[in-house]
Amino acid sequence: MEENFNYHYIYEQNVITPSSIDLYNYGFFGQYHFNNDNNIIITLQHGFSNLATTIANSGNDSLSDGIWLALIGAISAFLFNVVQKWLERSSVRLTKSGEATLILIKELELISIEYWLKGYASSEREKILLSEINIKAMLITLNANIITIIDNLPYKDKEKTANKLRGFSSDIFDLTSGGDFESMVRLPDNRTASAIARKCSDAKALILKLI
Repeated sequence: MEENFNYHYIYEQNVITPSSIDLYNYGFFGQYHFNNDNNIIITLQHGFSNLATTIANSGNDSLSDGIWLALIGAISAFLFNVVQKWLERSSVRLTKSGEATLILIKELELISIEYWLKGYASSEREKILLSEINIKAMLITLNANIITIIDNLPYKDKEKTANKLRGFSSDIFDLTSGGDFESMVRLPDNRTASAIARKCSDAKALILKLI
């Protein structure tokens, strides 16, 4: 006949967090700055390792300390895997969105430069209208792609890079769809065409470094 096992035994042992534990003292906070994705993993490993070592060396052989050691090991492994997978997925999304954005910038650059190098001509009304529609659609898609890139940027210099990308999105919108855009009195504008080319080249160089 099987013995009856008291499944509530563990909970009757008054298992509580050791009062001496201060997460700031074990490297969970303050020791590393999250300006690099690897530092997240390093911080988790460092903090849980120090915490486990402290409990193991406390001189107490109680069930409470044993349970805490087991929990710390399990939580440490779980969080490491979660963070690692999150970083990998973020890196993949950054690469894919970056590659798609590079293609989009190239297409926007070509169609916009051609549009601004030529003035309005009634004989090409349909072609000009199609170009204007495509430019506006590309700008919407470009802005969405840049938001995706920013959301998946690595922690190192993230805000600085994000500001550059936002600046490009704003500048290229003003250049390609500002001024006499959609106007029937639009004249050829070499300056705007050159500015578009420079902005696109800078943005492509930036994104290539990210992916």
